[in-house]
Amino acid sequence: MSDFFDFNQFLGIIPGTLSKQQNNNFQKLINDAKRKAKQDMPVSSCLLCGCPQHNCNSHSIPQRCLKYIAVEGHLNYSASFIDIPNDALKEEKGINETGTFRLICRNCDSSFFQPYETFEKWENTIPEKYLHEIAVKNYLKHYEKKYVESKFPTYFLNSLNNPLASYFINMIGGDNSKNDELESEIVKNKFVECKSLESSNTTDYYEILFYKKLDYTVSYAFQYSINMITDFNGTLINNLLTPQEDVKLEDIHICVFPYSQNNSIILAFFKKGYNYTQLKKDFELLNEDDKLAVINYIIFKYSEDFFISPLLRDRMENEASFKSVVTSSLMNSQPLYDPIKAQISEFDLNKYKVFPNLLLKEYSMEQLQMP
Repeated sequence: MSDFFDFNQFLGIIPGTLSKQQNNNFQKLINDAKRKAKQDMPVSSCLLCGCPQHNCNSHSIPQRCLKYIAVEGHLNYSASFIDIPNDALKEEKGINETGTFRLICRNCDSSFFQPYETFEKWENTIPEKYLHEIAVKNYLKHYEKKYVESKFPTYFLNSLNNPLASYFINMIGGDNSKNDELESEIVKNKFVECKSLESSNTTDYYEILFYKKLDYTVSYAFQYSINMITDFNGTLINNLLTPQEDVKLEDIHICVFPYSQNNSIILAFFKKGYNYTQLKKDFELLNEDDKLAVINYIIFKYSEDFFISPLLRDRMENEASFKSVVTSSLMNSQPLYDPIKAQISEFDLNKYKVFPNLLLKEYSMEQLQMP
């Protein structure tokens, strides 16, 4: 039930010796299964207003943030940093197809999130309304993602007569659809709660872990909710390996918004009462650069939903420390002897210094564009 256990993880183990035609066939099987899973979603109307039209292509990350880091309208994502054949998975995406979901109508997409996406109006104190809007969007994207993952094996298994499909399922280690289905329902319930709060006068619901406005344009964008496994002290926060019906999944929302030339916003927050209190206490003892480094490390260690500038991709292509962190997360196995202990060790926050801090000015678009 974790976000780091996902499609790209499996794609990374496909041998590089597959022919171009085999790679194309494999990609076609994946795309067909994903498409059928999305069509299977029990959504007949906009999840925000209830109108019958809900097929707007909504961006999980504000589109304006993508514009400032794109090169000729294109971005790179996580597949750029794992060793797979180029034909097996597109490493580059256009802005219009980056991080999208189709659960709401066009009117809601243009109006509901407009307040928080007007970054010029952000002050030193963030209105609670903005945080609710961010959480709502994160849960919409997360719900669609986990629902698709829960149905994906069913459609993919229908292609077992294809040896590539058989190989894929064997490497997954079985059908995890029940876990993904449970998580999709948990996330949907969180969405319903946040949606109701956004239109109310509820305050003091969230706790800010980090908020900073930068005077440069960071070279990647991110907005999502993450279920962290552990903190600086090795304390278990979320048990993602043994899901139960009453599991809470205490998430933290993290945002990296390069919203204009020479401006970015970095934000991390969580619901009050969640088990991040000690993490916050230890986090607040760090200097500003180290705080950025920890946020940066969490994003790349836990998620594959980051979108980076091709300029940064070129810079980091030969950075062994960067590639090792990304691939170890995407390709992470679950040891049989003590999987929880192994995951706590793997996701130890104290390892953040081994990873390049891509939120520093030296990795900004301004620096990367210099001759």
